[in-house]
Amino acid sequence: MIGRSWVVALVLMVLALPASGQSVRAWVDRTTVFLGETVTLRIEVSEELTGTEPDLAPLADNFRVLSTGSSTQMSFVNGRQSVSAQWVIQLEPVNTGTLEIPPIRVGAVTSEPLRVAVMEAPASSDASGAPDLLVSLEVDPPNPYVQQQAKVVVKLYHALPITEGSLTEPSVDNGLLQRLGEDVTYAAERSGRRYQVVERRYALFPEHSGPMTINSVQFRGRVSDRNNGQRLSFFNPGRSVQAASDAVSLDVRPRPAQWSGGTWLPARSLQLEQNWGADELNFRAGEPVTRTITIEGQGLPQTLLPVVGEDPVPGIRIYPDQPETRERTDGQWVYSSRSQKLAIVPQQAGTLQLPEIRVPWWNVVTDQPEVAIIPAQTLIIAPPLVAQEPAVGAGSTPIEGERVEMDTQQSPPSQTDQSYLLVWAIVATVLWLFSAVAWWRAKSATPSRPGVDHSHVAKQLNQAAAGLRSA
Repeated sequence: MIGRSWVVALVLMVLALPASGQSVRAWVDRTTVFLGETVTLRIEVSEELTGTEPDLAPLADNFRVLSTGSSTQMSFVNGRQSVSAQWVIQLEPVNTGTLEIPPIRVGAVTSEPLRVAVMEAPASSDASGAPDLLVSLEVDPPNPYVQQQAKVVVKLYHALPITEGSLTEPSVDNGLLQRLGEDVTYAAERSGRRYQVVERRYALFPEHSGPMTINSVQFRGRVSDRNNGQRLSFFNPGRSVQAASDAVSLDVRPRPAQWSGGTWLPARSLQLEQNWGADELNFRAGEPVTRTITIEGQGLPQTLLPVVGEDPVPGIRIYPDQPETRERTDGQWVYSSRSQKLAIVPQQAGTLQLPEIRVPWWNVVTDQPEVAIIPAQTLIIAPPLVAQEPAVGAGSTPIEGERVEMDTQQSPPSQTDQSYLLVWAIVATVLWLFSAVAWWRAKSATPSRPGVDHSHVAKQLNQAAAGLRSA
C-alpha cells in the first residue's frame, strides 16, 4: 500500500511539470515611461504552446489593456523547422512608481516578472499652444566614460497623421553611433495635447574624452490637416511641416585614475565562463579535449572584447580554433560575446595545472573596478593508450610551454621498396627484348637492300641480354 502511494505521488509530480521544450518569454519595448504613455508588452511562446492564450488578468492591477494581437512565425535553421507564436499587448500604466508586470501564465509555464518605471508627466499648459510636431533628442548618461555605451533616443511627436516625411540621423564627431533595433511607436500626452510618438534608439560609444556634441535632428514632411475640411488628393498632399531638436552636449570622462587593468572595458556587466567538450576529469596524455571559453559584456562592442585562454601552459599543447563573435541588442543595450574553442592536449601523464584566468573590467553602474575570474584547475592526466600524435584540425597552430619541433629528415628506402624496383626493372627489360626480337625477325624475312648493315641490331641484343644477367 505504501509503495502504491509513492507511485501515485510520483505520477502527480510528473504531470505537474511543464512538458519538455515548452517555453515562454516576455519583454517590453520601454522600461521608463511617463504617466499617460503606452507600453508594448510582447509574449513569445514555443511551438508546443502556439494554440494556448496567455492569461492577462494579473495585468489589471497596474495597467489598462488597450489592445492585443498575435502572430505565428516559422523559421528553418540547419534544415530544422521551428515554429513560435507572439502576442503584442498595448498597455497604459494607471499609477506612477515602479510597476511590476507579473508572471504571465501560458498553459503550464509562466514568464519572468518585468518592471516598468512610470514617472509623472511634465507639467501641462494650454493645449491650444502645443505644436502639431515636436522632435526631441535625449542622451543617458550625459557624462559617460570613454568607450562606454550611452543611450541616444530620438522622439518624433506628431498630433496629426503624417502622410510623408524624413527624419535625419543624429551625428557626432569622435564617436561611433549604432542603430538599436526597429522604431518604437506609442501614444503620449504633452502640454495637454495627445500625440503619437515614433521613438528611434542609438548606442553611442565615445572614442575620446572631453566635450562632445550630438548635432540636431530634423524632420521634414507633410501632415493631414483635418481642420481645413479638405480630403487628401494628388492636388492636396497635405500641409508641409518641419521641426528640429536641440543639439545635446556631453562631457566624456577619461579612464579613472584608479584603473590599473589591461584592456579598458567599461560595461554594465561582464561574464567569463568555460565549458568542456568531455568529462573534465577524464584526461589522457596525447588525446585532445575541447575547452570553450566565453566572455560576454553588456554595453560593450565586440571589438573591445579581449582574447583569453591562449597563454602557453607548460606540459600542454593548445590549438586555438577561429573565435566566434556575436553582437545583439534588446533595443536598449548592446550585448557582445566572444567564444573561443581550444583543443587542450596534455603531453604527459601526471598532474598539470591550468592557471587562473582574470579579466579586469570597470562596472559603470557601481563606478567601481571588478574582475571576472575562471579559477585555476588541476588536471589528472592518465597515461596514453597508444603512443601517437593527437589528431587536430588542419591549420591549427599549437601553443605550448616549449616550441614544437618538426622532423623534416626523410627515411631511406626500405628493403621491400628495393625488391619492387628490381622486379619492375627485369619485367621492363624482358618486354623490350621480346619487341626487339620480333622486329629482327620481321626485318630478316624482308630482302635486304644492298649497302644496309644490320650488325648494330645484334650488338644491341647482346647488350640487353648481358644487362638482364647482371640484374
